[in-house]
Amino acid sequence: MTLSFHVAAPAAHPTGVAVQGFVDEVAEKTNGKVTIEPYFSGSLLPDTEDLKGVETGVADMGVIFATRHPEELPVVNWFTGMQSLRSSATPHGFLQGSAALQHTFTTSEAIREEAEGHNLVLLGGHNSATNVGMICNKAITSAADAQGVRARVGGPVWSAEAVSMGFAPVTLPSGGVYEALQRGVIDCNMADPTTVAALGLWEVAKYYHPVDASAAASTLVAVNKDTWDSLPAQVHEIMETAMVNYVGRALTAGLDGYKAFAKGAEDQGVTIVDARPLNEVLHKHQQNHVEKELIESAPSAVTDPEAFIAEWRSTLEKAMDVAVENVGTEPADESQSPEEILEGYSKGADKVDLPRFLTALGTLK
Repeated sequence: MTLSFHVAAPAAHPTGVAVQGFVDEVAEKTNGKVTIEPYFSGSLLPDTEDLKGVETGVADMGVIFATRHPEELPVVNWFTGMQSLRSSATPHGFLQGSAALQHTFTTSEAIREEAEGHNLVLLGGHNSATNVGMICNKAITSAADAQGVRARVGGPVWSAEAVSMGFAPVTLPSGGVYEALQRGVIDCNMADPTTVAALGLWEVAKYYHPVDASAAASTLVAVNKDTWDSLPAQVHEIMETAMVNYVGRALTAGLDGYKAFAKGAEDQGVTIVDARPLNEVLHKHQQNHVEKELIESAPSAVTDPEAFIAEWRSTLEKAMDVAVENVGTEPADESQSPEEILEGYSKGADKVDLPRFLTALGTLK
C-alpha cells in the first residue's frame, strides 16, 4: 500500500526533515508493506488547498497550516492566539512548545472534534521554532520607527501583533516573499531564524529583529479518516509512535536551524537588532489579547474558554518543568541583549538530550 503525503515545505526545511523521517520509519516498521510518498514543496496540493485536499483524499496525509483556514478550523486558530504564553528562550522554548503542543493536539476534545468534522484524524503537531521574529531591510528600534513599515505576516494573530508594534501588515504567499523583499514591495517579513535562512531571506534583508511575536501552533499532521480506517490497528500504532519521533526530528532540525543562523548571520552581514523596545509594546498587546480578547472571541465549540486557557497555562508549566529537567538550567529571561540571544541560538542544540525528552513526552497529564 502506498500513501501520499502533502508537504508545503521543501525537503530541507525542518518540517521536510521530520516528514522524511516519519516516512522512513513507517516503511521500516511495516517491513515495506506501507510506503508513504512525500510530495514536498506543495507539489501535490497548492498551499491554500491543504485542508480540502486531505479531507477529500486527494492526499492521504498532509501537513496542514490551520491559519490558512480560520473559518473551517476556528478552534485551532483560536488556540494559536494564546501561543504568546510560551517561552521564547532557546532551547527551553523549543522543548516546552513541542511537549505542550503534542499533548494538547492529541488530548483536546474540541480540537479532535473539529478535525473529525473535516474527515481527518489528527496525529499531532510539531514545533520547530520559538517566537516568530522579523527580518527587515532596515533597523526598526521603536514603534515610532515602525510606522508605515510594510511587514508580511502569516495570519490574523501576527497581523494584530504587527499593528501593535506600529507596522503595516501585508498578506503574501510565502513563495513570493524573497522577491517582494528584494524589490521593496515589503520592508519586513515575520519569520523565525530557520525560515529566514531556509528561504534565503537574509540575502536581501540584513536586519533581524528577535521580537517575541507568537510562536506557531498551526502546523498539524493529519490523515484522511477513510484512509486511516482502512489501515490495521498495528499500523495505527506504528504511525502514532512515528509521530512522537517526528516531533523530535522537527525539534532537532529547528534547533540546528537556529544554530546555523547564528553561525551564518555574520557571513551574511546580518545585524541582530535590539528588539526590546518593540517587545515592551508587543507584550502589552499580547497580555490583553489572552486575558480579554481571546475569552470574548472563543468559538462556539469551546464552551468554557477560561478553563481552556487555564489548562493551556498548566500544560505549559508542566512542559517547562520537562525542559528545565532536560537542559539542567532555568530559561533565560525576556530582557536578553541581541548578543545573548544569538549565543542561545548558537548553543541551544548542544544542551538537549533528545531521547530523554521524547521519553518525557508521555508524562504530561
